[in-house]
Amino acid sequence: MNFLLLLLIAHFLGDFVLQPTSWVKSKFKDGLSSSGFWKHIATHALLLVLIGLMLPNYTLALAIVLVSHIIIDALKISFLSFLNSDTSKIYSFILDQLFHIIVILIVAFNTSLSFNWELLLEPSVLLVLLGYIFLSLPSSSILRVILSPYTKEVENTPILKKSNHWKSFFFSEDGDEVEQKSLKNGGKHIGIIERLLVFTFILIGQWSAVGFLITAKSVFRFGDLNQGKNRQFTEYVLIGTLLSFGFAIFTALLVQFALRLV
Repeated sequence: MNFLLLLLIAHFLGDFVLQPTSWVKSKFKDGLSSSGFWKHIATHALLLVLIGLMLPNYTLALAIVLVSHIIIDALKISFLSFLNSDTSKIYSFILDQLFHIIVILIVAFNTSLSFNWELLLEPSVLLVLLGYIFLSLPSSSILRVILSPYTKEVENTPILKKSNHWKSFFFSEDGDEVEQKSLKNGGKHIGIIERLLVFTFILIGQWSAVGFLITAKSVFRFGDLNQGKNRQFTEYVLIGTLLSFGFAIFTALLVQFALRLV
């Protein structure tokens, strides 16, 4: 376990704490020949050498981690030259970090830890995993179908009818209409995150955190909606929010009940 923790500490130090913005810009500007790329690799190498001095029996494992880090970063920099959208860059960053963590876990579990992979197939683990999966995109699709009768009604309101995209329209103090665009798919992602958080809080018995989450969303969301002076849209968002929280609470309670049976 100490080896795994040291590898994770070295990774986050090397990728975030000890990597200045100038190195990142240098990597994406000049590619693999940039000084920023090799300074970054040298930093990781130094951190892994320090771990090697503390744990000399893991030299081969540390070398594998370093080589994999070079390959993953090199592939990321190469592919980023073909990506133009911000969304693609975000996904590449997530995949980059995911691959680094996966390599670290594989190396650690195969050198210092005895991990029973069959535990991942335990019914309790699969039930929790099913709950998380259901409350992500599947729940979003179900909620979209349930709300579809109201969606057309809301889209036909005088304020929202002017736009082909979901936008919130508010009014300035002198009564003039002011358009405030929302983030693309922002509502869907907020819904997924809130359902996953509610599910997690209930599973660990933190119902007070669920109440705090509901209160926080009410303050930020419905304050803006009231300013919008659009009752139909406000009611539409309220129905969607209650359904979203309801899905999460019901799923969590159902999983808890199933866990007591297995």
